[in-house]
Amino acid sequence: MEFLEIHRYLEENNLLEVLKDPSRIFNRVESGFQLCPKTGKVLAAKGSQNVYTVDSNNSKESITVMFTFAADGQSCPPMMVYNYQRIPQKVAESVSEGWGIGRSGSGWMTSELFFEYIANVFHPYLVKKGITMPVIYFLDGHKTHLTYEVSKLCKALNIELIAPQCHTYFTTSRRRSLSTSQNSLEKFISLVVNGKSE
Repeated sequence: MEFLEIHRYLEENNLLEVLKDPSRIFNRVESGFQLCPKTGKVLAAKGSQNVYTVDSNNSKESITVMFTFAADGQSCPPMMVYNYQRIPQKVAESVSEGWGIGRSGSGWMTSELFFEYIANVFHPYLVKKGITMPVIYFLDGHKTHLTYEVSKLCKALNIELIAPQCHTYFTTSRRRSLSTSQNSLEKFISLVVNGKSE
């Protein structure tokens, strides 16, 4: 969707009011982290004894974490995705309450895991925080997560999914999101609401 198309869609569906409340606008980002990077260095407290390096047999092991942020700067509980056949009990027990945990053959988010995240993590977070519904959730160009099942669930939960085609804007924006999220958001909202940048 282009900005004007998003504006038209939000207007036709009486959702422009949502843009006035940054606590009701969400975006997501997936990041992969290597669990055993090949640096050859180990971080430890100064003066520590018996410091060991990580076994290099697992050097390609990684985890994907999907973060969701509200436009007001709040972060929602994330979802961690492992490429295990079965998630080890110790790993499952170490996950903070309210966080999502899943597994996939690739170690990346799938539409099934995204469904689980919406149903079991994101929506309960919205309810717990008393966020006014509906909310808008930008999918950042990841249309692979847009399935009929996910769409149906989100409609029932009053979560409006929007997957813009302007992937470049969101990629650039999310990389700076922690330092300039409010400025980027204001520019984006201005584009969507007014059809032009202020």
